[in-house]
Amino acid sequence: MKAVVVENYSSIDEVELKQAPMPALAPGSLRVRVRTVGIGFVDGLKVQGLYQTKDPLPFIPGTEFAGEVEAVGDGVTGYTPGIQVMGMVRSGALAEYVTVAAEAVRILPDGISAAAGASFRANYLTAHYALTERASYKLANRCSSRAQPEASEPPRYIWGRYSVGASLRPPRPKRNENFALDRLHAIEFRKRLS
Repeated sequence: MKAVVVENYSSIDEVELKQAPMPALAPGSLRVRVRTVGIGFVDGLKVQGLYQTKDPLPFIPGTEFAGEVEAVGDGVTGYTPGIQVMGMVRSGALAEYVTVAAEAVRILPDGISAAAGASFRANYLTAHYALTERASYKLANRCSSRAQPEASEPPRYIWGRYSVGASLRPPRPKRNENFALDRLHAIEFRKRLS
């Protein structure tokens, strides 16, 4: 399988897409064909060796993902091959396949995109915690805080001050009379891993 492999703690520019062994399926786990990965601040720190814990080298980064169950380990109930899921792992999600404990996976709800599912458990909740607990923002009468890495619906936070959105692709926000972005920042990543 193909995977992003970190062989030395270094700049993100140094990671490469390489062939890696298929992860083994252990009892109590699922093997998931990864469709989407949520990449966040923690992933950038891990690649550089700056996170509070270090993965042994070499390692495959990536903590949040969404995809399709490919195989089910002994003792796992409630999941069958083909089910769409979202989950978290300590590392290993930036690959075609990831093996994860069944407890760390949830079925992707109907109507939720793989991109939203892959960014929810760490990126969304971290942003929510940072804004509500660390920055002490008080919620406005009506508040939305969610991470959604799709250009048609940029991530946004409404905290009674500004609504801000960001997109990894050229922005094409949907028009919504109940929601308008005060500021929109777009970043295009053109460098491709080879």
